[in-house]
Parts: sequence; C-alpha cells; structure tokens
Amino acid sequence: LIYDTRGVTDPDWFRVFVGAGQDLRVRVAGMPITPPQWEDIDFSIFSEAGGELAVAMSAAADETLCLADLPAGWYFVAVRFADASYEYTLTVETGDLDVGTLSGRVVDTLGHGIPGVYVVLWRPSGIQEQLNVYTPTDADGYYQLTYLPGEYRLEFDTYHPNLNYGEEFYNDKWTIATADPVVITAGATHMLADAVLLFGATLSGHVTRESDGAPLSNVQVRAFDSLNGLIGAANTNASGDYTIIGVRPGDVTVRFGKGGFATEWFDNQPDQASATVLALAESEVRPNVNATLGAQGFLAGRVVNPSGMGIPGVIVTAYDPGGIAFATFTSRPDGTFTLGLLNTAQVKLFFNAAQTAYQPEWWHDKADFASADPVAAKAGATFDLGAAGV
Repeated sequence: LIYDTRGVTDPDWFRVFVGAGQDLRVRVAGMPITPPQWEDIDFSIFSEAGGELAVAMSAAADETLCLADLPAGWYFVAVRFADASYEYTLTVETGDLDVGTLSGRVVDTLGHGIPGVYVVLWRPSGIQEQLNVYTPTDADGYYQLTYLPGEYRLEFDTYHPNLNYGEEFYNDKWTIATADPVVITAGATHMLADAVLLFGATLSGHVTRESDGAPLSNVQVRAFDSLNGLIGAANTNASGDYTIIGVRPGDVTVRFGKGGFATEWFDNQPDQASATVLALAESEVRPNVNATLGAQGFLAGRVVNPSGMGIPGVIVTAYDPGGIAFATFTSRPDGTFTLGLLNTAQVKLFFNAAQTAYQPEWWHDKADFASADPVAAKAGATFDLGAAGV
C-alpha cells in the first residue's frame, strides 16, 4: 500500500469486523519511498460510532495498537500521518490474542471524572521512537488501555488535549523517571489506582518589541516546573497576547522566545537562574506575565574534524545554565554555524554529530553538560568561537 500527502487531508481508512469478546491487534509497518527527515507513521482505531479508541503516536514507522474483549461490530483504522511517502503493510489480527489491559479512572480533586485525558503508554526510557500510544478517557473519566505484555510507564496528558488540569505520571509523579512501573500481563486486566489531577493554573500576558513597543505575534511562551519540566505552552496572537491553561500548581518559571530576538525569562531576565519564580496555586489565574524582547545575540563558529576539515550536518544546541535547550543550528557544508536567540548570559553548547561519522561532544572537548565550558553570549552582539573539533 502506498501512503502519501502526509494524511493530513486524505488519510487511508480500513475497516474490520470483530466478533463479540474478541481482541484486536493492528500493526502498520512502513518503508519510506524517499528518504524522510525522520521515519514516522501514526494511526488510530475508531469505533463504528466514530469514537477514537486508541492512537499510535510513536516517532517510528512501525506501530502497533491493541484492543481487548470488544463488543461485536465494525472497527475502523485510519492511517493519518506520515512524514514522507511510504510503502507500508497493514496487519490485522482478531481472536484470543497475547494482549493485556490497564484499567482505571482519572478524577479531579473533588472526585469528579475528567473526560478527554490522554492516557499514554511509554517504555521506561520515555523515548518516543520506542513507544507512544494512548487512549482518551471517556465521559466519566474511565479508561482501558490494551497493549502487548511488558513493563511500562503511564502518563496522564492534559497538555495536548488542552485541558485545564495539571498533568502527571502514575502514581502521582511528575516525571517519567520517577513514575511507578505498570505491568501488562497477557489475558489479564489490571485495575490501577485513580489518577487525581490538580486543577490547573492559568497564565496570561502581553509581549512587545523593545525598540518601539509594538506587539509581537507568534512568540513561543513556555512554562517550566521546578524540575525544568515543560508544563505549559502557548504562542502570542496578532495582538501580542497569550494564555496558558492547565499549568500544574507549584513553582513555575516562564520563557519567551521568537526568531530574531533575544530569549528572555520573566521578569526581564536573561536566563532561568535569574528568572522570577511564580508560586501558583490550584485554579489560580495569574495575569500580566509580560515580556519585552530585544535584539538577539549570536555565537558563530566552525565544526571541524581532527584534520581541520569542516563537518556539515552537526546539530549545535545552546543550553541555559539550568539545562534547558533554547536554540539550535545545523552546521553548513563548510562546517560553519551561527546560533541566534541569545541574551546576555552564560550558555553551554552541545555538538550532536549523530548524523555524521563523528562522536558528539560538549564545548570545549567535554563529555557532558556538567563539565562543559560555559560561553558568554551578549544580546545584540556576535561572538566568534573559532573552530570546534569533534
């Protein structure tokens, strides 16, 4: 089967009849016809009534979805996205299959079920290329997520469905690294404890240009928790205004970024370490989280091999002292790069050479973020680093 046009306006649809009490397993395995930037095919399974039952969103071209103990009827498979043209194989199995189910409920702090939360299954690594499948909660907050046997981590995602609750991992954890493991056993349904989500806080503000006070549109506004996890995002509109809902209560810092301007943290600070920390309560509405963006600074340089020859295709990324990436540039055919979006602050640079024959490193010839040499950037100015060898 040939899949093209990215599926955005023309997904491929299939239907399969499943007998009462049977399981369903669907696999989409693709081979790109033309080399893509990355391999990725996504698909969903729908009920006959049109409800979305399961979604495969891994950053991979080989995806599997499972459903268990189904009512008899027709089920529909929609191959909905690909990053390039693919030749792919769709495999459908029904019957008593080697799958298991996790079942539970997502509620708010008042005990009311929350509909539309994405219950996401991850490998313990949290790498999206390995696994990222989800099912939405129903009108009363209940879910059943079926997959292949194994140990996983479970996320309750409110960010992507744009719900006003703080997202978390099972069981009441903030990160995938600290999440309790969940185990899927073939032929079994495991009942999990309720996931209790806090009502989210709301941030709003206005962003202008420093030179003349004009409003800035399409500024990326990002909220981070005390562990540097991204917990909310929005872009400013044509009037320079933004609103972020569903921010998990607690200590929050806010970053503003737009091409052509220096990255800034609230309130008018060059990096996260000096940013104003907002202590947000459940359901709080915090207005006037504003920013004024000025001229960006640049770091320029050249990535070379031991012989001094430029290396193209190295992804150079700038991190602030807190370890949050905010600017990238892929080295040109001659190995040169120019990183923008910089404010007057210390940054650390990572040279990702994964698409080349060379090893990655941090500036300057360092193995990790902790040991990397900081580089002083300055808003409105360009600093030439010279050559960086990898």
